[in-house]
Amino acid sequence: ACHDRSTGNLGRHVKGCVHAQDNTNQLTVAQFARGSTYTHGKLRTKQVRWVCESHRPFTIVEDAGYRDICTMLNSNVKFVSRQTLS
Repeated sequence: ACHDRSTGNLGRHVKGCVHAQDNTNQLTVAQFARGSTYTHGKLRTKQVRWVCESHRPFTIVEDAGYRDICTMLNSNVKFVSRQTLS
Protein backbone atom coordinates (compact mmCIF):
# COMPACT_ATOMS: atom_id res chain seq x y z
CA ALA A 1 0.00 0.00 0.00
CA CYS A 2 1.19 3.52 -0.79
CA HIS A 3 1.36 5.77 2.26
CA ASP A 4 2.78 8.88 0.57
CA ARG A 5 -0.54 10.70 0.82
CA SER A 6 -1.16 9.84 4.47
CA THR A 7 -1.38 12.67 6.99
CA GLY A 8 -0.27 10.47 9.89
CA ASN A 9 3.39 11.35 9.50
CA LEU A 10 2.55 15.02 9.26
CA GLY A 11 0.44 14.79 12.42
CA ARG A 12 3.30 13.15 14.34
CA HIS A 13 5.68 15.79 13.04
CA VAL A 14 3.40 18.64 14.18
CA LYS A 15 3.03 17.11 17.65
CA GLY A 16 6.81 16.89 17.91
CA CYS A 17 7.24 20.51 16.82
CA VAL A 18 4.72 21.80 19.34
CA HIS A 19 6.42 19.81 22.08
CA ALA A 20 9.84 21.11 21.04
CA GLN A 21 8.62 24.71 21.17
CA ASP A 22 7.43 24.21 24.75
CA ASN A 23 10.97 23.37 25.82
CA THR A 24 12.66 26.50 24.47
CA ASN A 25 14.65 28.63 26.87
CA GLN A 26 14.22 31.85 24.93
CA LEU A 27 13.07 34.94 26.77
CA THR A 28 10.30 37.21 25.62
CA VAL A 29 11.15 40.88 25.14
CA ALA A 30 9.45 41.69 28.45
CA GLN A 31 11.43 39.01 30.29
CA PHE A 32 14.65 40.14 28.64
CA ALA A 33 14.08 43.81 29.40
CA ARG A 34 13.13 43.22 33.03
CA GLY A 35 15.96 44.53 35.14
CA SER A 36 17.59 46.50 32.35
CA THR A 37 17.51 50.26 32.48
CA TYR A 38 17.43 52.76 29.67
CA THR A 39 19.66 55.79 29.71
CA HIS A 40 20.19 58.13 26.80
CA GLY A 41 23.96 57.88 27.21
CA LYS A 42 23.94 54.08 27.21
CA LEU A 43 21.84 53.99 24.03
CA ARG A 44 24.12 56.50 22.32
CA THR A 45 27.19 54.46 23.25
CA LYS A 46 25.58 51.26 21.97
CA GLN A 47 24.55 52.98 18.73
CA VAL A 48 28.09 54.25 18.10
CA ARG A 49 29.54 50.80 18.76
CA TRP A 50 26.92 49.10 16.53
CA VAL A 51 27.43 51.53 13.63
CA CYS A 52 31.22 51.28 13.79
CA GLU A 53 31.61 47.54 14.38
CA SER A 54 28.96 46.55 11.83
CA HIS A 55 30.05 49.10 9.21
CA ARG A 56 26.62 50.74 9.12
CA PRO A 57 26.10 54.24 7.74
CA PHE A 58 25.56 56.93 10.38
CA THR A 59 22.26 57.77 8.67
CA ILE A 60 20.79 54.49 9.95
CA VAL A 61 19.95 56.17 13.28
CA GLU A 62 17.56 58.46 11.38
CA ASP A 63 15.83 55.57 9.58
CA ALA A 64 12.08 55.46 10.26
CA GLY A 65 12.04 51.67 10.72
CA TYR A 66 14.92 51.75 13.21
CA ARG A 67 13.24 54.53 15.17
CA ASP A 68 9.96 52.64 15.17
CA ILE A 69 11.66 49.58 16.70
CA CYS A 70 13.40 51.72 19.34
CA THR A 71 10.12 53.42 20.24
CA MET A 72 8.40 50.05 20.51
CA LEU A 73 11.02 48.92 23.03
CA ASN A 74 10.99 52.17 25.01
CA SER A 75 8.50 54.93 24.34
CA ASN A 76 10.74 57.45 26.14
CA VAL A 77 13.69 56.97 23.80
CA LYS A 78 15.59 60.11 22.79
CA PHE A 79 16.93 59.97 19.26
CA VAL A 80 20.23 61.40 18.09
CA SER A 81 21.03 62.70 14.63
CA ARG A 82 23.69 61.20 12.40
CA GLN A 83 25.84 64.29 13.05
CA THR A 84 25.63 63.81 16.82
CA LEU A 85 26.48 60.13 16.50
CA SER A 86 29.55 60.76 14.37
